[in-house]
Formats: sequence, C-alpha cells, structure tokens
Amino acid sequence: MSSAGQWAATIASLVPFGSFAWAIPRHFECRGPMPRGMRVLSLFSLAAYASFIGLVMLRHPHADTPLIGPGLICFVAATLLFWWAIRTTTTKRLSIAYKKVDPDLIVAAGPYAWIRHPFYTSYILFWVGTGFIAGGWQWALALVLMVWYLRIARDEERFFERSGLSAGYAAYRRRTGMLIPVPPLLRRQQH
Repeated sequence: MSSAGQWAATIASLVPFGSFAWAIPRHFECRGPMPRGMRVLSLFSLAAYASFIGLVMLRHPHADTPLIGPGLICFVAATLLFWWAIRTTTTKRLSIAYKKVDPDLIVAAGPYAWIRHPFYTSYILFWVGTGFIAGGWQWALALVLMVWYLRIARDEERFFERSGLSAGYAAYRRRTGMLIPVPPLLRRQQH
C-alpha cells in the first residue's frame, strides 16, 4: 500500500468510526450510568480500531494490500446504513446496547423495513472493511466484534419476545432479516 493509500484508508475509516463514537452519547438513550457491557464493548472496539490504524500505518509502503477497494466500499456502506438508521430513529431514540429496558416500539421504517438491526449491520460492515484493508490479525479482532454484535442482537430479540410487543415483533421477524435483507421469495409467510 502506498503512503497515500495508507492515509486514504485511515481517513476513510475515521468517518464511520467517528460516527459510531458520536452516537453513543448523542443519539442512543442511556439514563443513568453506561452499562458495563457497553463500556467493555467500547474499549474493545477502540483497541481494535487502534490495531487497525497501527497495521495500516506501519505497513511497508510497498507491501501488498490485502483488499483496499472492498474495504473502502464496506466503510461507505457502513456509514450510509448507519446514518440512514440514525435519521429513521431521530424522533424516538433507541436504548444503548446492554440497557435492559422493555421495548415500547417496533421500528419498521427506513432500513428497519429490510433488516431488524441496521446499526449492528453497519458496525459489522465497518469491521469487515478493517479486515479487508489491514488483513492478518485484524480479521481476528473483526470476527470477535462480529460475533459480539450478533449476540447483542439476539439478546435484544429475546427482550421483544418477552414483551407486550411479542406478536407484532414475530410478524416483523417473518418479513425482515436480522442483519441482512431477506429476498421476498424467501420470506416466511404470515399466518
């Protein structure tokens, strides 16, 4: 990767990662102290991002770049999806991860019409992008974070299943994918 490529990858990564960091205090609802799980996730994410920056910036300028193009595409897709989800949830802020609150609303507009967890999908796209660009050990960190987000999403689904919104959420689940869109032909029919 050339020196210019190193800087381009670093700067391109700042937009989605900075957006994610911005949303923690500015968009998501968190009354009281931040949940311990969210603090641990934030610290791990920061360490993984520092690893990405280090791997990119310390790479020899003439070393092979694993896949910078797909990585940059992932950054753009993550950013667009994230801000679409922000725009969709501006009037009703969602609870921050690990905050154990009963859901009071099913969001089914914007990206939520296609996937149930667009924020987590955007985070996963970002980490896949870091793996494409930095390669090597960054893939291990990305995989840990992808599994972590999947687990959080599943836990949040259980909150809906035990809430007063369970019937409506079951119908919503049948027509949308969890983290990726479900093609219309594969959607489960409502009964």
